[in-house]
Amino acid sequence: VGRYSNPNEGPLALPGKYTVELYLVDNDEVKKLTEPQPFVVKALENSTLDRQTEENVTFKKEVGELRRKCRGTGKEIEDLDTRLIKQAIIEYPGADLEWMKEVKALEKLSHDLTILIEGDYHKSNRDVETVPGTAARIETIVWQTWYSTQNPTTTQKDQLKLATGEYAEIFKATEEYRNRIEALEVKLDAANVPYTPSRTNWKEEDDDE
Repeated sequence: VGRYSNPNEGPLALPGKYTVELYLVDNDEVKKLTEPQPFVVKALENSTLDRQTEENVTFKKEVGELRRKCRGTGKEIEDLDTRLIKQAIIEYPGADLEWMKEVKALEKLSHDLTILIEGDYHKSNRDVETVPGTAARIETIVWQTWYSTQNPTTTQKDQLKLATGEYAEIFKATEEYRNRIEALEVKLDAANVPYTPSRTNWKEEDDDE
C-alpha cells in the first residue's frame, strides 16, 4: 500500500468478540493452518470521537454493496466493449455494412455509460470542473467514512441516495447495451462471420447435423 493509498478493506468493526483463522493457498490448494483464534476489539477510552454504532456499520455496508455493484457493472461494460469488433463487419464479405450503424450507436451508448460512472473525463482532463460520476461519488463517501467511527452526516446520506438512483439507471442502460450486442452477434452468427471475442455460436454447423 502506497503512502497515500488505502488497502482494499472494509470499515472499522464494532467493539466485541471475534475470531480469526489462517489458511495457506499454494497452487490452488487450500490448507487450514490454525483453528479459530478468539480476540476482542475494544474502543479506545481516550478517544474524543463517537463510538462505532450499528447505524454507522449498516450505512457503510450499504455503501460497500453499492460500490461492489458499480465496480462490477463498470467491468462488465469494459468486457462488452471488447465484443464490438467493427473490423469483422468491415472485412468479412458476408457481413452487412448496415450493421455498422448499430455498432456506432452502441459505441455511443458505451461512451455515455462510462461518463455516467466515471464522470466527464473530456472536461476534467482539461481542468474543467464537472459533476462527479457515480463511482467517484461512492468513493468520496468511502474516503470520508471508512475509518471514522462517527455516524454518517446528512450530506453523506444524501450522496448515497443520489448514487443509488444513478446506479439504477446505469444498470438498466448496461442491460440494454448487453442485449443489443447479443442481438448483433446473432446476425454475425447467421452470416458465419468468424470468431469475435466471447461469441460462442460463431462456428458454422456441419451439414450432417
